[in-house]
Amino acid sequence: MAFSYHNYTGDNSTTTFNIPFTYTDTSELSVTVDGVAETGLTFPSTSTVTLTSAPASGTLVQVRRTTSLTARAVDFASGSVLTEEDLDDSNIQVFHAAQEAVDTAGDAITLDATDRWDAGGKVIKNVGSPVADTDAVNKAFISTNLPNITTVAGINTEVTTVAGIASDVTAVVADQADIGTVATDIANVNAVGTNITSVNTNATNITDIQNASANATTATTQAGLASGFADEAEAWAQKIDGEAQTGEGYSSKAWAVGDNGGVSNSAGAGNAKDWATETTTTVDTN
Repeated sequence: MAFSYHNYTGDNSTTTFNIPFTYTDTSELSVTVDGVAETGLTFPSTSTVTLTSAPASGTLVQVRRTTSLTARAVDFASGSVLTEEDLDDSNIQVFHAAQEAVDTAGDAITLDATDRWDAGGKVIKNVGSPVADTDAVNKAFISTNLPNITTVAGINTEVTTVAGIASDVTAVVADQADIGTVATDIANVNAVGTNITSVNTNATNITDIQNASANATTATTQAGLASGFADEAEAWAQKIDGEAQTGEGYSSKAWAVGDNGGVSNSAGAGNAKDWATETTTTVDTN
């Protein structure tokens, strides 16, 4: 229970409120409604105060005493008569000031048994904008940043991923000037990307051409071999002006119908035609 003030709740009809504590002069008394000082106060009695209009329903009406400490209530003089009234007035000033100090201390935010500041469920107002990471924040700061906080909450997995590559992020920050240059020249960068795609396509085509060239070379080689084999085959089949292959013999045609002397003039030889038609001489002699 407070010693120097009392709180009431406005009901939109009551204008007179009790003063449940002592005071020495009405100048020490004040009334606030939701923290706003009321003017035009009147005092129907020493224990009541009346406002000019009824506070709205639900408002906080506070009647408070504030003792003046700018001067002592009694200034004792040497040789003067010490009266009870002077002693009381002097002590009342000190007593009231002490009560108000106790109330102020009781209303302050204090450390609880767990070494934490306890506001006692009261609203803390006039909190400045935070500067350091450990500063308290006000409602305006939260309201301004809530969309961002909500967004971050929705991508907490991505945030964790970024935290895991903090060194890479730091490297990117160090290269921000170069990144800015790239961003400025993004049209050229995109053109390079398109050209790289074309180069890759052309590289594939070049590989195909190289493969085709190798295949053509192989085909040419095979064609040459085939032509040689064809010439040899023709010689073995039809040649009649000597051996089909030097030192290897005569063609089928030479053995069948004769030639220009090779088969026909060989002792013990002779072509098939001679063997079939000769009647006047020996076939296998010169």
